[in-house]
Amino acid sequence: MRAISIAAIAAFLARAALAAPSISTFSPAKDATSIHPRANVVMTFDEAVEAKPAMLIELRRVQTDYVISAVAAVSSFVTVSGATVTVMFPVSDLPTGDVYVSIEAGAFVAASGASPFVGITDKSWKFSIDGETRLAATLSIARMR
Repeated sequence: MRAISIAAIAAFLARAALAAPSISTFSPAKDATSIHPRANVVMTFDEAVEAKPAMLIELRRVQTDYVISAVAAVSSFVTVSGATVTVMFPVSDLPTGDVYVSIEAGAFVAASGASPFVGITDKSWKFSIDGETRLAATLSIARMR
């Protein structure tokens, strides 16, 4: 049998403690459809995180990469509570279509060890906005008058 040195165990534990946080749950879910235009974006990390200033979270069009809205990770539009981050993009009239969320590397760090989140730079967290929800609400209000 091989003996495991205390130094090897300590090195393994140090690397594990400094591992970057990762997102375990996305809301809206990846590839979700019929999402309300004013739905919040919520991500749950695998550990508690803190937001870092001067880092952006963006909502973009899938087809064109056009930035629909961008907020700083430290702003009134982002709430961090332990491992849960909620983003409310300040968009009043979001048209129907496919969108994705991008997050700059380092926008969030592990609360325990300050390891930075690697970010999301691709279109992996995309979903479809359904503008008909907004139209249906408008029609309902018009009928009530």
